Amino acid sequence: MVEELAVRSEHNSLESLDKTFNELMVVSDADTEATLLVLINELYADSACRCEEKEAAYGNESEEAASCHRAVGKTRDQMLQLYRTFCDKLRGEHIG
Repeated sequence: MVEELAVRSEHNSLESLDKTFNELMVVSDADTEATLLVLINELYADSACRCEEKEAAYGNESEEAASCHRAVGKTRDQMLQLYRTFCDKLRGEHIG
C-alpha cells in the first residue's frame, strides 16, 4: 500500500502575511506593531519550512518544491518593500 504524503501548504502562511502587513500599516500602537512584526517573521519562517518539507517529501528538484520557493521568494521581496514602507511610516510619525 502506498502511503499518502501529508505536506502542509505554504499558502495559508503567505495569505496570513498579507493580512498581517495590512494590519501593521493601519495600527499606531507600539505594542501591537511589535506583536505584528513578530508574527510576520514567524509566518515567513513557517512558509519557508513548508518548502523544506516539500523538498524532503517530493525531492529537491520537484515542481512542488520549486513552486513553493518561487512563492516564498516573491513574498520575501514584498516583505522588504513593505518593511521600507513601514519604516517610512515610523519616520513620518516621529518627525510629525
